[in-house]
Amino acid sequence: MAKHGNVLLLGMVFSSEAIPKRGQEYRDRVRCEALEGLNYKVKTLDNKHSDITLSNHCTANFSDTRRMVKAISNKWGSETFDHVILDYFMSPVKKTAVLCSTSLIIAIVYAILTMLLSTT
Repeated sequence: MAKHGNVLLLGMVFSSEAIPKRGQEYRDRVRCEALEGLNYKVKTLDNKHSDITLSNHCTANFSDTRRMVKAISNKWGSETFDHVILDYFMSPVKKTAVLCSTSLIIAIVYAILTMLLSTT
């Protein structure tokens, strides 16, 4: 079966434990393995888990797009992604939530597109 391409999962970690403890590591590993089962090459990025022993994980805060792009480049070089999936994030409430959420997503998409276009 052909590879579907590279996917970057923001706010997730691909745990190295075969059976990780319950919680985020368990939930995220199930999702990552499901995508690998569909022939995606999975990479993850979040700011809560160290990437020192995880080759497919980058430690960075995706809401700080400048540093996120630098961390991705330092970790994986000129790696490109066919898909970028944002798991979830905490945001303020009411009108501020809509404005912050929209602007944050636009900033993330812009930063990743700029990075991808600069490597081609």
